[in-house]
Amino acid sequence: MNNRISILFAAITLATIAVIAVFTLPSLTGLAHQPEINPVTPAHQPSDGWVTDTIGLNFQVYDLILDSGSLAKIIANPFNHYLVLIEQSDSGWIQTSMDFLPPMSHGSISAIMDANDFIHIIYPCLLPTGVNTICYAYQDAVGWNYEESGMDGSFVSMALDKDGYPHFTSGVPPSAVLYAFKDNDGWHSTTVDTEYGIGKYNKLALDVNDYPHITYYNEVITSLKYAYQDTSGWHVQTIFSEDAFGLAYDFVLDSLDTPHISQLAIDGNLYHTYLEGSTWKSELVDSYYETGVGYTSIALTGNDQPRISYSLGRSPSQLRYASPESNAWITQTIDTYLPNQEFEQIVLKLDQDQQPHILYSHFYQGLKYTYYNIVVPISGLTAQVIGELIQGKPASFSASVVEGTYVSYDWDFGDGSTGSGKNTAHVYKESGTYLAAVTAKNSISSDIYTFTVNVLPHTDIFFPIIPESDVDFIYTYSGLCASYDPGVSDVDATITWCVPQVWVRSTGEMQVFTTWTAEISPITTCLYKHSDAGNTDMYLTDEGGGRYDHIETGEAARYGEIICNGETFTGWFLFPPAVQGVHEFTFHDDNNHVEIQGIMIGP
Repeated sequence: MNNRISILFAAITLATIAVIAVFTLPSLTGLAHQPEINPVTPAHQPSDGWVTDTIGLNFQVYDLILDSGSLAKIIANPFNHYLVLIEQSDSGWIQTSMDFLPPMSHGSISAIMDANDFIHIIYPCLLPTGVNTICYAYQDAVGWNYEESGMDGSFVSMALDKDGYPHFTSGVPPSAVLYAFKDNDGWHSTTVDTEYGIGKYNKLALDVNDYPHITYYNEVITSLKYAYQDTSGWHVQTIFSEDAFGLAYDFVLDSLDTPHISQLAIDGNLYHTYLEGSTWKSELVDSYYETGVGYTSIALTGNDQPRISYSLGRSPSQLRYASPESNAWITQTIDTYLPNQEFEQIVLKLDQDQQPHILYSHFYQGLKYTYYNIVVPISGLTAQVIGELIQGKPASFSASVVEGTYVSYDWDFGDGSTGSGKNTAHVYKESGTYLAAVTAKNSISSDIYTFTVNVLPHTDIFFPIIPESDVDFIYTYSGLCASYDPGVSDVDATITWCVPQVWVRSTGEMQVFTTWTAEISPITTCLYKHSDAGNTDMYLTDEGGGRYDHIETGEAARYGEIICNGETFTGWFLFPPAVQGVHEFTFHDDNNHVEIQGIMIGP
């Protein structure tokens, strides 16, 4: 079962906490409390050249992503096993607790950012039932959501396909590498390899046709393997045997689907390895002088040129960066530290200007972030509202600049509420006309864009307007209800779900009307009910065991709604005609484990 949690923390300020605090799933389950946001070590103000920040201690594993403004976002796992989001801004580093998600178990984190600057995360998680699985957490215009993939594993790597669906590989040491992806039908998985000794340090990339390519390590025979899928199935080969391969490596695909690997070999050297035709070729990047020591990460520029960051374990410890120029590799030292303790868990990303950003850690210094900065002034700021603005419904706002690096965005929605981020969401509690504004700024420039928004009044239409000739029978009920607790920490909530009426149309289709009423404490907390369109966990059964899935929804069943304490929202579900001879129905909501029995239709 998928659990979807929506939390609008990006748009919440002191002025709006009383309006929106936590939001939830297809029918109102799996809620979480408001994320805790804390400042961390102040960031250096960007200036041209290498900039290095020490972010903090006690982060075990992490991943780095860059937004469209070249600002860093870090997903990290401290020792309490709840993920944190650490965001770079013009005023410093901001740390947000993600304890509304299941805690992390053992393994690695993989994160990616989509074209709308929304974050997607794959990580091994521990459910309240004690079951370990792979969790998928992601942002959308409303907030954060998560799903349980049902897959096992610990070492993960993810990618998004052209349609925005997640793909990931997970390892189950000591003898399995798995691959999974999601589409309209849900999650699908397969076992790629079962050789003894595999399951750690998996890397995934998707080619231009969205086929997976996976590299993974065999720690028993110290070899590196490569698996890829095409129209004929899976193909598995060994790239390096035990005579050549060291533990540390990284893997990417270029625009022609050629694999590139940065590898710390057993001979103490750093190599760039790539596939030319059917032959793997390696070129020396740097010499280590110490065998099997260090970490590495590789990224490709827009024209497929490799860039490699890596650490040297010799004294002093060194973080280095390499790029090819004129058929030779140029290396530079970015950070050093005595005594002989290497920099660890290196993650390299390139921004839109092909400049490097490196996340790494040190036993004595903690988590560090360095990047080569070229500050570009802001110009061409614009903003828009995505979709229609309706009172009480979440609206998506988006801003962009024509030029500018390290850009942060601050919003004023014109109703006393504020927000931040390139993409954000807001709910207007009252209809009317508002003057909204977004401010974009970096260390050397700023710009402001103002625009008028018209918020339409929200009208609940309980009964759809259809001709009376299209309705053969109307059945009215009293007390056909079920109640449930959404199960949110720090929130005491009860949702009462009722069926007050059913219309049987002339076509025989059954239009079932429903209401949702909320009792919530504290009363300043509101819930968000996602659309039930396409929600297969809400359905009818008859007394003979027949099942009916809805074919259309309306009002609160079709559109997401914010529901606060004491409020009631209404909606309807349209079901196919009943089988002849059945008269008693049960309405199921499997998301919330409740049902409404005794819905009588006919004599």
